[in-house]
Amino acid sequence: MKKVDWGWQGKAKTLQERGDYLLKNYPIPADITFEFADDDARVVDEGAVPVKKTIAAHKFILALGSEVFHAMFYGPAADAALARVPIPKYS
Repeated sequence: MKKVDWGWQGKAKTLQERGDYLLKNYPIPADITFEFADDDARVVDEGAVPVKKTIAAHKFILALGSEVFHAMFYGPAADAALARVPIPKYS
């Protein structure tokens, strides 16, 4: 029987090792972005959007660690098209 070469998946035995390898070698584009209003943002022109700080993430990874994110992204009331979450004020 011929031995199959499973490539990096065969070398990385755990999900953590596989995740680490993917993030280092094949970055997967984020599918959700949290947009935080910048404390120093000023509206110069009427209708202009204040400067924002953003954090890009992966819905699946967030859902693994939080039942709130799981419900938000995959629950019965989840919006499949959700790609941006505005956070107007934070501290």
